[in-house]
Amino acid sequence: MIEMFPGRGRYGTVWKASLDEVVGGHVAVKVFNPSTRNFFNNERDIYSLPFMDHANIVGFVGHQEFHSSAGPVQYRLILEYAPYGSLQDFLRQNSIDWATLCQMGRSVARGLAHLHADYCRDDEKKLSVAHRDVNSRNVLVKADMTCCLCDLGFAIQMEGAHYFHQGEQQHAETTSLSDVRHKAIESDHPVDFNRLSEFASRSALYGTWHRRSWKER
Repeated sequence: MIEMFPGRGRYGTVWKASLDEVVGGHVAVKVFNPSTRNFFNNERDIYSLPFMDHANIVGFVGHQEFHSSAGPVQYRLILEYAPYGSLQDFLRQNSIDWATLCQMGRSVARGLAHLHADYCRDDEKKLSVAHRDVNSRNVLVKADMTCCLCDLGFAIQMEGAHYFHQGEQQHAETTSLSDVRHKAIESDHPVDFNRLSEFASRSALYGTWHRRSWKER
């Protein structure tokens, strides 16, 4: 049962819903429309990889294609619910002490380290994953004040001189893979300079935390 509408992302809306089968009884439902289905497919594929279960990557519960006569098909990701929302919104409304700053920073670093690592066990394999859009809007604050990464629509898998994006294998020279890993997402899409302030607001996570923590001193 969908209970409320807590937020809107760049390519989908996010709803809070109740689900008895999960701890806490709530999940976040991220809804994509047909025009953003490729981002849904990419997130679903990344979350579904083996060994993606990690405390500092938002938990993946499942996915659904919802058909209704009242409107176009909806593509839904069912994810772990983080009660404090995005780190960006949390820091706008709260100051944090040094210990909490360190705890949050460690949790983000652990999440990134797990994404970047590759794992292989028996017949299951997880390639290295580059998030490519890490900012305070794409980090969630959990009930225990640790953080988890979310929003993997731009993420890519990498292996050797190959990378995989939206289900398709691409080839890159080994020397250029670092450019692919860290390529700014706005270089893939035309930038509306009337919205330049939106891009300017994506300051480094450390800088954001540093300013907020110093207010406590």
